[in-house]
Amino acid sequence: QSFCTECEKPLSSCIIKCSTCKELLCGTCVLKFHFKRPFLVRELFINKDLSSRFFLPEEFIGVDGIVKVKAVPAPLFVPSRCINCHEHVTFSREAGSKSLSIITKEGPFDLHSTAFICCKCKDSFKASNEMYISSGYFPSTAKKTTCYF
Repeated sequence: QSFCTECEKPLSSCIIKCSTCKELLCGTCVLKFHFKRPFLVRELFINKDLSSRFFLPEEFIGVDGIVKVKAVPAPLFVPSRCINCHEHVTFSREAGSKSLSIITKEGPFDLHSTAFICCKCKDSFKASNEMYISSGYFPSTAKKTTCYF
């Protein structure tokens, strides 16, 4: 029997193996950890039929053991202060409405644009093209910003 590397609970009907982290994880821990790290390679192993398949960045396993799709934002550096209240605060990240393709040396990844929510004033704002560039992504064209390298 295998156990989740993070929460140490037994893994029963399915096991998620992260080839990048070298960890075996349960569905809850995969969502917590890999939601912010979409470029890691995850594979799902199902015990009942001994099958396996790779996860897409936006796929996660639900508590019912069924694969679910959750919009994942592109990982960006977090701003140092809020655009609205100008305070140095913490931000939560959420997926925006725009689809993005990010192409890395590992291949293409289909994600969503990134939006930040200020924990103090609750204002939200979309990440600008400059935020993507300062986080290390380079747009494929000067005008169309749905594909980054």
